[in-house]
Amino acid sequence: MTRNEMAPRQIGGEQSKRSALRRQFALPTGFCGWLVGHYMAVKNARMNHLAVELLDVQPDDRILEIGFGPGIALALLATRAPRGFIAGIDPSNVMVRQATRRNRRAVQTGQMEVRQGTASHRPYGDCFLDKVLAVNNFHHWTSPEHDLLEVRRVLREGGMLLLTFGMALAKPKLFAPPGLTTEQVEETKAILERAGYRDLCAVERDVGRQVMTIRAMK
Repeated sequence: MTRNEMAPRQIGGEQSKRSALRRQFALPTGFCGWLVGHYMAVKNARMNHLAVELLDVQPDDRILEIGFGPGIALALLATRAPRGFIAGIDPSNVMVRQATRRNRRAVQTGQMEVRQGTASHRPYGDCFLDKVLAVNNFHHWTSPEHDLLEVRRVLREGGMLLLTFGMALAKPKLFAPPGLTTEQVEETKAILERAGYRDLCAVERDVGRQVMTIRAMK
């Protein structure tokens, strides 16, 4: 077999690897998911710190993180809201276990609650939460407009939603999580407005890669 005959198969193999990794970033499962969780804990650390900083956490805040992954932002939130309540939902039971282990004390004292679930289903009453955060997973939500309406339901009047995500790389890397394009950012803003959010504010920062944060108020 010549080198040219081998090339298409190699390209297909690379695409298959990227697809498999994207699935693991969206829903970590099994041993590979466990590894992805530890990888995200390191690679997304600066993104999580930025998101929590921009969330302007107050000591008594009640905050929900959607798609908490290995629980890095949850730990930061618990430290900044010692008299508050921190909740987290994530579709991956692997991430639930990692986040629970990382935040064992907060979970044991009742300051924090972590559950397996999706953005579409939040077990909280109307206007219960002060703030909602999602870091690098909004593009994985299955029904964005419906889910944003549900988030709005559980937010108090004047509450804040913060969406943070990496921007798409000019040249995709095998182990880099997928990011959003400029067009997808604009589409996200439009969805937020249709869902009734106001005072949208977008902030772009460099934390080792370009990161976009969109703040929206109820």
